[in-house]
Amino acid sequence: MVALAGVVTNLIMFLLAMLLTVLISRFLYQPEAVAVAGYQDILGFNGRLFAIQLYPQYAYALTPLIASQPLLHVQRFLFQFQLVNLGLGLFNLLPFPPLDGFHAMNNIVFRGRLNLYSHAFRIAQAGLIILLISTDFIGNFLGQAISAIQSFVLQGMLMLPGLG
Repeated sequence: MVALAGVVTNLIMFLLAMLLTVLISRFLYQPEAVAVAGYQDILGFNGRLFAIQLYPQYAYALTPLIASQPLLHVQRFLFQFQLVNLGLGLFNLLPFPPLDGFHAMNNIVFRGRLNLYSHAFRIAQAGLIILLISTDFIGNFLGQAISAIQSFVLQGMLMLPGLG
């Protein structure tokens, strides 16, 4: 049995936060701002206005675009909630022990035959830690994956009737 409950929970929480973000954006931004920039630039992690929204010190730049200032704080929380949940879900899918991705790969590809003894398990964990500390490979990979997935899901949600 593949134990992916944590990953599924993270992805569901990401989707719910994304849906709430899209719904809140209807009341948060001035219609003129949406007409000029579009929701993809405002809500997308790669969008031009995304970084400005995330940091409170740039709130002055958003004042002309915002219809409801209190909702901006909710929006910031939801953006960070999305990032954390999607990042954790994707990180947990990496095929390194003890992450769920390793167990899924073992059960699906190797049909549960791959059995790491405690010594090999610890070596694999140490390898993951060294990889995380010494390189930016996993961070870059996860960052690109998070942006691509968020953009894809956002485009899909904006195509739904009543949301786009």
